[in-house]
Amino acid sequence: MKGDWRETDGKRAYYDGQEGRALTETQVVDGAVRGFDGDGYEITNGFGQTSNQDTYYFDNEGNHVTGIQVIDGKTYNFDDQGRMLKGIAAEVNGTMMYFDDQTGVATPTSDPKFNPELEPVPQQNAQHNAAHGTTPEDFDNMAGYLTADTWYRPNDILDNGETWRESTPTEYRPLIETWWPTKQTQADYVNYMNDALQVSTKTVSAADSEATLTAAADAIQAAIERQITVKQSTDWLRELMAAFVVTQPQWNKSSEDENDDHLQGGALSFENNPDTDANSDYRLMNRTPTNQTGERLYHIDDLLGGYELLLANDVDNSNPQVQAEQLNWLYYLMNFGSITANDPDANFDAIRVDAVDNVDADLLQLAAQYFRDAYGMATNDATSNQHLSILEDWSHNDPAYMNEHGNDQLTMDDYMHTQLIWSLTKSDAQRGKMDRFLDFYLTNRANDNTENEAQPSYSFVRAHDSEVQTVIAEIVTKLHPEAGNGLMPTQAQMDEAFKIYNADQKKAVKEYTHYNMPSAYAMLLTNKDVIPRVYYGDLYTDDGQYMATKSPYFDAIDAMLKARTKYVAGGQTMAVDKNDVLTSVRFGKGAMTANDAGTAETRTEGVGLIISNNHDLKMADSDQVVLHMGIAHANQAFRAVVMTTATGLAIYSDDNAPIRHRCEWRFDFYKRGCIRRFESTSIRLLGDVGASWC
Repeated sequence: MKGDWRETDGKRAYYDGQEGRALTETQVVDGAVRGFDGDGYEITNGFGQTSNQDTYYFDNEGNHVTGIQVIDGKTYNFDDQGRMLKGIAAEVNGTMMYFDDQTGVATPTSDPKFNPELEPVPQQNAQHNAAHGTTPEDFDNMAGYLTADTWYRPNDILDNGETWRESTPTEYRPLIETWWPTKQTQADYVNYMNDALQVSTKTVSAADSEATLTAAADAIQAAIERQITVKQSTDWLRELMAAFVVTQPQWNKSSEDENDDHLQGGALSFENNPDTDANSDYRLMNRTPTNQTGERLYHIDDLLGGYELLLANDVDNSNPQVQAEQLNWLYYLMNFGSITANDPDANFDAIRVDAVDNVDADLLQLAAQYFRDAYGMATNDATSNQHLSILEDWSHNDPAYMNEHGNDQLTMDDYMHTQLIWSLTKSDAQRGKMDRFLDFYLTNRANDNTENEAQPSYSFVRAHDSEVQTVIAEIVTKLHPEAGNGLMPTQAQMDEAFKIYNADQKKAVKEYTHYNMPSAYAMLLTNKDVIPRVYYGDLYTDDGQYMATKSPYFDAIDAMLKARTKYVAGGQTMAVDKNDVLTSVRFGKGAMTANDAGTAETRTEGVGLIISNNHDLKMADSDQVVLHMGIAHANQAFRAVVMTTATGLAIYSDDNAPIRHRCEWRFDFYKRGCIRRFESTSIRLLGDVGASWC
């Protein structure tokens, strides 16, 4: 139900792609603004509001309207993004209309019912509070922009709240002491400051006249200046103003999507807005591989992609100037050694494109074309292998996109990654079945006997931001509930969490960390048609000095990596028996199927793998676990690389490994002594000895 529309009794609801909950309020779905009521049903022919009180009207198809609209006999005005405009005047069919600042309903200014404020607004402070100038020295701004936190130098200072005098170059005051974006903000400011400074007990609202609100703000300004005289400092005022700012929806997260997309600190969406001059004609949001042209091209995955602007970075990736700079940056990286030290050996060989589903897919094509032009990629395997670039492309639409665009970079085999995690590394209660490896795949390995036909890909078990930082965050949250989701811990909190994390990895029954990591790597490192990526933190502890402390899995992964270089080649078969025990065979170079005789080299290679994820497995006396090693290996002996024993994993070198003999081309493993418990799994990895017998 995640990331999809569902219809009930003619009413539609949308379930988000991360938590599976029905959306409420006004949201952006597939790039369009949609309204939802409190029960999660889509609004049609009705008004909807966002959490920061922007109002939209949705027509009978659920689309938001724009421009002048007559709704139920009343006239409204909506901007080009669909937001209702309030408190403005505009000409409608030759008649000047005023759109109420509360309801947005239009009234002709000639109508007797139109009652503009007649009470004069106090102006005695206005000229004194005007900015001293427009130079950078006159404003404390944010990269040239005025924000709610901006302080400025006014023309004059109301000394001790009584007498105006000229300001000095070091005297700054908060902008929102004298200017507010809306009457509601001004009213909130007056009420907040009246309470904090005990200026007045009277409560005001946005419905009060501008004269009333201005007079109240002037009284607060006098009180502030008296406090500055007493305290001889404005530090307290900065704290007070900051405390007020965070109460306002337009300046806090209540007006943003609170879903943090599992990233540290969340993400913000910088979109074009008529209220700013920082707009861009090229700000094309969510032009991901799924939606590069603005129209959804693939439907394997329901989502268009993640947040385009991660960690609040405002990079306009659709802008040709930005894309040109990306190309410059790519050239710099690929020629880093030559440029910085006249040392071509220090140049980078390739790149990893991070967060593919969060940027304009134009960047993928730009990088692909660069590698083709610079290195002649796709001309031969040797050249391509020297410059393999990989993508962090989580969407299951992305492999289809890469296929259509030439597979210039390695797409992620998330199918394999997901099953390694969920069929092997999760706890008993969460763990899936082994037969999922044969049902859920990018490359079908049941009989993988082709060359250069499978889609180029890579896969992995874990990464720093996948199945690692979330575990640390879980520990931090349990130890320190005040840390929120735990993704932004202090150094002390992180150090404390890692002590628990490292100790938990060594336990047979774990509370936080992953089970069966050697089993997961045994599959990853023996699979055909995928490049394995080994995570540093699975070889060494993530904290501490670089490569100083080996992980509990180091010896097993190290042995499997060495075995991979010697034995892993040729075609592959994979099967799961009635007991959900998985077997996998690589036949060795020169043999693509079990019926291929191969060469002399074939007989020095080949690998067999047996894995179960059920530590309570009980097999019948007649049950067998069978490895079909192929006729190329008839009458050979195989040595063990990694095996499960009653006390844990046994890891062997070529010299001390037990040898299994068979005079036929298959091994029949009898149940007794074959399946043993170790971290809730059984694993056997066998490499060819290379000598026949019988």
